[in-house]
Amino acid sequence: MLYLAEEPHGAFIERFGDSRNADGEIEIDERDLAQTCLARFTLTRVLRAITVTGTALDTIGADSRLWSAENYALCRRWSLAICSHPDQPDGILYPSRHNNETRNLALFDRASDAVEEHLLGSIRAAHNAAIEATILSTYTVNFVGVP
Repeated sequence: MLYLAEEPHGAFIERFGDSRNADGEIEIDERDLAQTCLARFTLTRVLRAITVTGTALDTIGADSRLWSAENYALCRRWSLAICSHPDQPDGILYPSRHNNETRNLALFDRASDAVEEHLLGSIRAAHNAAIEATILSTYTVNFVGVP
């Protein structure tokens, strides 16, 4: 399973969104951020993904707990059921648990031929400064463990 986000700030919040302090700030050790790399994926073929938003949720008999619950066992069961469906979808397109304005894609292993990875390096790399600035202007971040 490969988890992708539509935008870099979506990937960021999925990675660090559970690291909040009592003030609601995302707490990150600056060294962890420096070691977090970005990648851009391009499609090599059309993907067939199940969208789990809007009326699609009702159609499959689910609700937003499908992607937003902290009960990962429930999420895994749904993922397995969708992966095992006779239509053989490539993945599941779903809203981010931490920012429902961004979308994520859980790509099943069978679709590994559908994407090509382009490494962008560390979020802190100079050539990623615009991406980092967007992330830090989108979310309230408190750097801890800074030397």
